[in-house]
Amino acid sequence: MALIVLGAGCLVKKGSVDVAAQQEPPAARILTLESAADLKLDALPYTQGQLILAGTVIPIELQLKQKGSEIHYLLLASGQQIEEEIYELGPSELLLRNASGESFTPPIPILRFPMSAGRSWDWSGKMASGPTPPRQASAQVTSEGVTLNVPGGPYSSVLVRVKLEIESGGPSAAERHLSFWFAQRAGLVKREFGSSSTREPVAE
Repeated sequence: MALIVLGAGCLVKKGSVDVAAQQEPPAARILTLESAADLKLDALPYTQGQLILAGTVIPIELQLKQKGSEIHYLLLASGQQIEEEIYELGPSELLLRNASGESFTPPIPILRFPMSAGRSWDWSGKMASGPTPPRQASAQVTSEGVTLNVPGGPYSSVLVRVKLEIESGGPSAAERHLSFWFAQRAGLVKREFGSSSTREPVAE
């Protein structure tokens, strides 16, 4: 007898097939972002959030500035800017240009429209951080559909993961992991830059 599992919950029997009584989770239904318009990137996903730096929670105000095709998220604590994220909106892509002081040339595509969960691609270029010379880097970009449970949610999201390998000058490359949660009509709700920097909303 075949068993179909659409979500957690009690099972009800329908003929020779068991069917989940609960409705499938939203993330299983919304897996495609047709265009940047689905994300409303010209508006803030929220204004009050928190930045978690190496385990320290810092309340922040999130501000948005647009400069041509660039989208700047400014993270302010007590009125002072402490971090900035810079993205670039291309004709069919959303690209990461700068992540907390680390810049990428060319920018890394983190969405390619229409964006379906499960898509993946590779990137190669250079990464620069502070006064040090740019280093060769490469990345593997993967995606999946998830439900993001944060204040204001839950959100049906496309989770994009970027696995960076950066020339270290040693026998093996340095690794860096970036993660981005995108939700329809809410935009970039959460992001993680490695294990040391996380931005997410808080209850207002």
